[in-house]
Amino acid sequence: MDATKCCKSFYLQAVTTIGILFIFIKNSHSLDCPRDRSRIARRLINQNFISLYEYYGYKIPNTCELTPRRDMYLDNERHKDEGGPNKWGCNYCGKMFIHEQWLDRHFENRHMRQVYRHSDKVCLADHCDYLRCEVISGAKKPSYWEQALCKQPDLDKLRQKCEATMKSCLPDSLTGMHRHDFLDKLKKNMCASLTCEKYWENPMKQSSSHITAVYIVLSCMLAIGLLLYYLVAYTHFYSDHSLLTDSDGLIKHRLVEEEQSHLQAPDGTVMRNRGGYAMSGT
Repeated sequence: MDATKCCKSFYLQAVTTIGILFIFIKNSHSLDCPRDRSRIARRLINQNFISLYEYYGYKIPNTCELTPRRDMYLDNERHKDEGGPNKWGCNYCGKMFIHEQWLDRHFENRHMRQVYRHSDKVCLADHCDYLRCEVISGAKKPSYWEQALCKQPDLDKLRQKCEATMKSCLPDSLTGMHRHDFLDKLKKNMCASLTCEKYWENPMKQSSSHITAVYIVLSCMLAIGLLLYYLVAYTHFYSDHSLLTDSDGLIKHRLVEEEQSHLQAPDGTVMRNRGGYAMSGT
């Protein structure tokens, strides 16, 4: 009888443990959503999608998979504090890390409760195919054969997925031509690069190259300015032919006056003698 009770107790414990483990695994499938790719997708969505809604004052419907409300990792991302180079902070608990990837791992280990886990949650990395996350991040660079053997039908499938997503995100308040025009704007911002001619274009890289060019121009201008400054200073103080014009001769006149006053000023011995005479006279 005791053996039967022990077997039943062991069985119940085993079933309970397996059930808890099953629930844990089921609720942990969010880990299959890559944080780094989701971060790239989020940045592209903010720049090309959400900014358009903000500009026109429209509200993103909850049925849209790109709405921030359904973003799994949005709360984690909002609790990141980039304090400087190699300095990432967790605003949940205050811990600091030198790499963003380590902070992501910290979120996985300590703050998974803040991950959005409802049934309508969205992993933004699932949209990286038509958002071209690898191309934008530079992780995937084009080769000659990839460009030469580009298959437009494959990109057309991605374009259809992108356009279907944009259509599902249209505000309910838009009707008629306004709805059609806004859909065209969304397609242009989000789906226009899904052609063999534009797929490998990287606007992020182009903007960074423009910034680099501006820095180079400013550095050259600064170097030329410093060179001219030292040239003018040298010719003015160490040469008879100054580059500074002084039509009234005020600078030279002041220098002459200062030199004469210095020559006429009594030295220390004369001052001491004068002081002695004054004391003896008293």
